[in-house]
Amino acid sequence: MRIATVSGRYYAMDRDKRWDRVRKAYDAIVDADGNDLGGIRNVFLQVPIGTYTGWNLFNRSFYEDGFCTLQGSFIPFARTRQERLDASDPRLSIEERYPSKEAYVAAIKTAAAGP
Repeated sequence: MRIATVSGRYYAMDRDKRWDRVRKAYDAIVDADGNDLGGIRNVFLQVPIGTYTGWNLFNRSFYEDGFCTLQGSFIPFARTRQERLDASDPRLSIEERYPSKEAYVAAIKTAAAGP
């Protein structure tokens, strides 16, 4: 059985910087890499090299903490485990996910082939 999560404005649209509350909604809609869970997951989400978002923060001088919803962001994974640790990034690095180019290509082929 799958149980859906319903989130309202109180959690997901919080503007008073209470991450402890917003985090509950965020965790319900993204995977461990920060990629959206909803919709059809193409090969780039199944075998990611970074986090893809459907939103982007505005420039600080224009509208601090605002969202630009029609332009997404890409936040690449660190190349190595050490780079990831140095940056305190909780997402696995490229080398931790795909130990070789062949491993990455094989993962892409498997994802493209489908279930």
